[in-house]
Amino acid sequence: RDHLEAAKEVGVNEFSKAITTLEAQMESLKSKGFMRNYKPYTPPQNLEEIFLETCSSVLKKDVSMSSLSSTKLWDVEHKFELLDKLAARLDYPVHNSRLREMTNLDKVFKFYQTGIDLKNPYDRLHDRMEKGDLPPNLHIQLQPHRFTGKGDHRLDKVTAFPRTSTIVS
Repeated sequence: RDHLEAAKEVGVNEFSKAITTLEAQMESLKSKGFMRNYKPYTPPQNLEEIFLETCSSVLKKDVSMSSLSSTKLWDVEHKFELLDKLAARLDYPVHNSRLREMTNLDKVFKFYQTGIDLKNPYDRLHDRMEKGDLPPNLHIQLQPHRFTGKGDHRLDKVTAFPRTSTIVS
């Protein structure tokens, strides 16, 4: 019996092959990006004014739109203070996964310039259909219509699955 069990043991090399790599996990997260739980954000009308005011007060120098890309955020303390003040004024913080990308003021401004919509691609497609942006022969139905056998519709009198439940749970 011991001999049979020893033959079934998985070696260290075989076990390490089954472990996923960090790169594979990162690619998996990238593909699921639209389902992340973010707070909705719409940039304010006076974003440029608020942004320049906050940057000038935190960095203690005059900041203009033309100098955003040349103003680097090398000092961690200034970077944290700036992002904290912007998050408070705009009621939207930079996500932890994006902090390392904020290397200059231009990238921070682009982040706050971009709105966050919580709808998934299917919901956006439904909205486009309601606006009339899709071809008339394409219909997006958000809620399923179940034929239960109770109703006046002709398909309620026939079932595609006799003697089986159509309840999805």
